[in-house]
Amino acid sequence: MQVKTSIGFVGLAMLAVGSFWLLKTVESELEVSEAPMPTQPMVTAYGVFAQYYTPTHQLQYQLTSDEVIEYSNRYGTAFVSPRVLIYQPQTAPPSVSPTSSPTSSPTSPPAVSPASLSHSPVLAWQASAAKASLSGDKNTLQLQDNALIIRMPDTEDEITIKGQDMRYDADNERISSERPVVIRHRLGVKHADEFNVDLAQETLDFAGNVSAQYQPASGEPR
Repeated sequence: MQVKTSIGFVGLAMLAVGSFWLLKTVESELEVSEAPMPTQPMVTAYGVFAQYYTPTHQLQYQLTSDEVIEYSNRYGTAFVSPRVLIYQPQTAPPSVSPTSSPTSSPTSPPAVSPASLSHSPVLAWQASAAKASLSGDKNTLQLQDNALIIRMPDTEDEITIKGQDMRYDADNERISSERPVVIRHRLGVKHADEFNVDLAQETLDFAGNVSAQYQPASGEPR
C-alpha cells in the first residue's frame, strides 16, 4: 500500500509539471500569433511629387522626395530627402455651386467653382529632412534626421528651426518637436527643449530649458 501511494504522488507531480509546460507553450504560441505581421515594402518610386488637400479642397501641403517607399499593413509611406511646403490654413472654404447637375447622385461631391480652385494658397513654412514617414491616413508627417523648417524664407522676418526630428500634424494644423531645437532669426539665436507652431493662430511657443543670444546693431551676439 505504501509503494502504491508513493507511485501515485510521483504520477501527480509529473502530471503537474507536464501541464505547466503545456500551458507555457500555449501562452508562448498565442503571444507570437497576436504580434502584428511585419510590414513589407510594396512599391518604390523615385523623384516623386505629391499634393495633399483638405476635405474642402484647399491645398494643405505638398511634398517632393528623391525616393518614396509604400508599405503594407497600413504602415504608411517612407521618404528619402523629402522637401515639404506647408500652406497657411484658409478661413473661408472654396465656394460651392448651389445647383447640381441633373445626372449627379446625392452622394456625389459638391461642385467647386473654378475661381475658388485657382485661388493661390499662402505658404506658411517649408521643411526638409534626411528622411520622413507619413501615416496611412496622410495626416501625420514625421521628419527625421536633421529636420529643418523655415518661415518666410529670404525675408527679414525669416525664422529657421533646426532639430533632430519634428512632427507635422495636418489635422490639428501644428508643427512640433519634443527634442531640443535651435531657432535662428534676425534678432538672434534661441535654444529650447521643445517647440510648437500653431498654424491656424500663427503662434510659436517654446518649452523646457530656453536660452537666447540677441543680436545687437553691431552684428556681434551678446
